[in-house]
Amino acid sequence: MRWVTVLSTMVLLSSLAESQTHSTRVADALGHGYIGGNKIAGKHPKGYQQFLAMWVDEIGICRRDVPVNRRENFVPDGSGRISVCGRVVFKDWRYPHGDSDSDGKYRSYEFKEAYLIDLGEGPVRLAFNTRELDGVGYHFEGIYLEKGNVQPSEGSIHLEGEMSKFQRGRKVSQAKLRFSPYWIIE
Repeated sequence: MRWVTVLSTMVLLSSLAESQTHSTRVADALGHGYIGGNKIAGKHPKGYQQFLAMWVDEIGICRRDVPVNRRENFVPDGSGRISVCGRVVFKDWRYPHGDSDSDGKYRSYEFKEAYLIDLGEGPVRLAFNTRELDGVGYHFEGIYLEKGNVQPSEGSIHLEGEMSKFQRGRKVSQAKLRFSPYWIIE
């Protein structure tokens, strides 16, 4: 089911790219991969060794009151924000291996508030705060590297930014993270 949704989103984004004008850039309409999975590229920094993936989804995937695959879901508001949803997923000490990437045996920190920020010029940014789970939450601010700005030595890195971990409202760690795209093949 998720694969069908991703495929239909890709078809919609492709058609949006064809009709896009320079005055209204539609984030992800050019296939830059703002919507989808992300994994840490290279060695996981201290505090993020159990990190599995970060998912950024179109807002219609997570909210029943918002239709899926609509152009308006990808057009920035007056301040350049595009609402998205998603989650940050870690291995849990109770389930160190799990059965698959989607078996629900991991710690999933759902986005409480999340936006792609597209000001029409410069890179698209991602900012989110997660809901707390057992007093722990995360904040992230980063930028998507446009295909022309990715160095060959960086491989497929397409997103980088700072992630902070909060415990009971107090920042306990912060790390600069670099991400490459991550897909689950069903």
